[in-house]
Amino acid sequence: MFEQLDKQIMVVLRDGRNLVGVLRSFDQYSNMVLEDTYERHVVDDKYGDLPLGLYLVRGDSMVMLGEVDPKRESENLTKVTADEI
Repeated sequence: MFEQLDKQIMVVLRDGRNLVGVLRSFDQYSNMVLEDTYERHVVDDKYGDLPLGLYLVRGDSMVMLGEVDPKRESENLTKVTADEI
């Protein structure tokens, strides 16, 4: 996880939520602090983001973590407002 510090990442949680934010800190239990976080909802070929701000994620609730490439982020999906989703 050290390589992802100060980069935008997506975290999939056990409850099915997808969080996107900038990884600022983590500890030995994989607890993370995400800055400029938003919850991403994907429906068919569209996605919408709900802003959350500064967010603390417990390591035991994380299923998967990956770095987001801003150039390819919306290549296959169309961004819409949260109200449209």
